[in-house]
Amino acid sequence: MLLKELMSYKLTLTKSDIQVKQQLFQQKSLGIKSLPGYEPYFHRSADAGQNLFILTGEDKSEIKPATWTLLPTKKPKETGEKERHVEYELSNIDAEKVFTDPLYKENIEKKRCLILADGFFEPFWTHGEALPIYVYQYNHELFCMAGTYEKIADDIYTCSLITTRPNVVFDNQLFLKKKYQLSRIPLILDALYYDDWLNDATDIKAISQILKWGFARKEIKVHAVGHKICGSKTYNKPDAIKPIPHAEVKTSRELF
Repeated sequence: MLLKELMSYKLTLTKSDIQVKQQLFQQKSLGIKSLPGYEPYFHRSADAGQNLFILTGEDKSEIKPATWTLLPTKKPKETGEKERHVEYELSNIDAEKVFTDPLYKENIEKKRCLILADGFFEPFWTHGEALPIYVYQYNHELFCMAGTYEKIADDIYTCSLITTRPNVVFDNQLFLKKKYQLSRIPLILDALYYDDWLNDATDIKAISQILKWGFARKEIKVHAVGHKICGSKTYNKPDAIKPIPHAEVKTSRELF
């Protein structure tokens, strides 16, 4: 799998459980009460078989752990689909494809979730080499990304995040600050859309509008990071997000 194809497969969620409750408590419609199994992390990779933490419409009071790889209850042969490359193709889905991909169509209509994070890593290509960068919101705030989920059994969930093309606000901020340009990023939802996104009654037209216009318009920050997350599925220490001057960053064709 080429590096240029591996966008948005590395996330962070560095907030404590108390900080998560405090930040989400402001969203009255969510009513967060419990976070079973919650643990913060400084680097989580899609192909490591680890959990992200999600909110679903079936219970907006509890943040649930969910394995980061959607495992649909329907087998590929039932949907007319060929076997998929599980580690990557079922970890992320393009917003433009969610209504046409047989393995995602049912989930986007009735099984949407919010995926918690406070930053993500991306490879930025420069002169044919890749530079690892870390992207996050101003003040390193908690945010929620659009996702879909599957309930495999009682209290066992899997999930997949939705990616999109950067909107003008995001794109301009990155370029003006650091001359970075990214082709795809996780769909970070504006809090105004949380309730509609989780509501099973939201119709397809409204879902499409959220996918198109729902990206949060908040200030973005970005900095280069070291190579410790590169090629690693499990590295999980605070220095994973430590800012590194560009001159000290190792560029590579095999970073992620």
